[in-house]
Amino acid sequence: MGQGFYATGTVMLLGAIIGGNLNCDQGRVENSDGDALFAEGIEVKGSVWLRNGFHVTGRVSLLGATIGGNLGCDQGYFEGAGGESVLASNIEVSGDVLLRRGFRAVGNVWLNGAKIGGDLNCYQGQFENAGGDAIVAQSIAVKGAVFLCQGFYTTGRVSLLGAKIGSVLDCGQGRFENPDSDALFAEGVEVRGGVLLRHGFYAVGRVSLLGATIGGNLECGQGRFENVGGDALLVDNSEIKGSVLLRNGFFAKGVVSLGGATIGGNLDCHQGRFENADGFALFVDSVAVGGAVFLSKNFYAHGRIFLQDAQIADGLYLDSAMLAPDSPTTEVDLRFARALTLADSQVKSRSQWPQPGKLRIEGFTYEKLSPDSPTDSQYRLRWLQPQHGKGRFSPQPYTQLARVLQASGHEQEATEILIGKQEAARQYGNLSRFKWFWNWFLGKTIAHGYKPTRALFMSLAVIIFGTGLFHIGYRDGWIEASDLEAYTIATAEDSSLTYPEFFPLTYSLDVFLPVIDLHQASYWIPKASLGEPVDKSIDCLSTGIRDGGVLLAYFWLQIMLGWVLTSLWVAGFTGLVRRLE
Repeated sequence: MGQGFYATGTVMLLGAIIGGNLNCDQGRVENSDGDALFAEGIEVKGSVWLRNGFHVTGRVSLLGATIGGNLGCDQGYFEGAGGESVLASNIEVSGDVLLRRGFRAVGNVWLNGAKIGGDLNCYQGQFENAGGDAIVAQSIAVKGAVFLCQGFYTTGRVSLLGAKIGSVLDCGQGRFENPDSDALFAEGVEVRGGVLLRHGFYAVGRVSLLGATIGGNLECGQGRFENVGGDALLVDNSEIKGSVLLRNGFFAKGVVSLGGATIGGNLDCHQGRFENADGFALFVDSVAVGGAVFLSKNFYAHGRIFLQDAQIADGLYLDSAMLAPDSPTTEVDLRFARALTLADSQVKSRSQWPQPGKLRIEGFTYEKLSPDSPTDSQYRLRWLQPQHGKGRFSPQPYTQLARVLQASGHEQEATEILIGKQEAARQYGNLSRFKWFWNWFLGKTIAHGYKPTRALFMSLAVIIFGTGLFHIGYRDGWIEASDLEAYTIATAEDSSLTYPEFFPLTYSLDVFLPVIDLHQASYWIPKASLGEPVDKSIDCLSTGIRDGGVLLAYFWLQIMLGWVLTSLWVAGFTGLVRRLE
């Protein structure tokens, strides 16, 4: 047909065989009601050139065509008919398909089932079909790369469902607009290299890589994904051999979902921004990460961060994470996740964690803290506190943290965490009144068994106090021999018998210590009838209480304290209390 040709109506090349090139550069074909260039089943040994100002009004059909060279449409303008501009399904191209450098299509471009020996290159191409499909390249097989980048622009869906790409899928600086629907639909895609949605990539609508297999990285640095109220980036059940990089200015408004994905490298979200205030901002349920997860270095999220059941082979890095703490919807869920290392070295401010009840770490396990992570028990107790909601208490996060602290040599801090566990149980655990009191009592006396020396020191205080009180009582005559007849005989001048002498300290010990008999308490006893009235205005012969009566009451009290404190001391040192609580 030659360069600069002009035709109105349908140019018919059905089943044609061309030994060289088919060159339509700078040509113009007009048939706004149907097919303008009808070349289904055409066989071209060389290349097909529809470029350099080629302008068609109507549909171009290359269904089932075989092209030995390239299909080049650079700077071509295709105004479709009936919503379709280029039909190239099941086409076989030995070289490249070039829809680039000012290429423009108004209507759908069909490439379903196409086999391309080189690249599919659409950089700086413009595809327009608002509300419908702009490019349909389902089950396409491309031995080289797919370039939808560097000024690529589309209104309408780009579908790469089930595509097989031998190199990279590069969408850097591409703009995909299909609001309230799929902007880039690449479910089940197989890419031998990386998927590059970075460096100015912009999508309005969902980007779906559900079930994709990616041989390199999924790179989204400086990419912008917007799909308010829905999935902004969907990568569920995908296999990424490299890393997932949602960093360095990455921005998403909507859900970023990697549920069930397998990632061979890192999940890196440092300096990424995730916004979905009314739902999930980052959904990483049951993900398997071969490296580390970085929610760090000015990572920001407004919405739920869901890492439940995530399996992380290396560290979970949370330093400098900002989690929109003023929002009641911001929540971090790490339930039953596992990581080798927990690193939160710079999360110093409580304002960097969500509100109480919005940190879920039941079942979260990790082997160690990073060297820079805080081990201070007060900080760690504040860190644990947001996991509790009204009527919700889980002891596992406390025992997990205590185990890690103890293994790293922080014995005292581990003990404080375990004590804090019991205090939290009393505050959040919906305990019965009796259990609440028992918890409070054990906390005050022996710190729930973790500080049994408290009971020992209390015991010493009671014994010393009792020693002084019993000394005064004996001196002032409020204590007398329990067997007056034996005492009288023993103290007679001509008697050779003896009666045990009173020793205040031994007496106090004998009264306090259960079971043990020091031969003091059984021989001496305070008498309620002895001493002066406590209140002399009361008739002591009728209702008055004497000093001896007060001492006798204390005598009974010290016996009871002896049983209680001694039992607590023994139970604390043997660990019985810790096992029972």
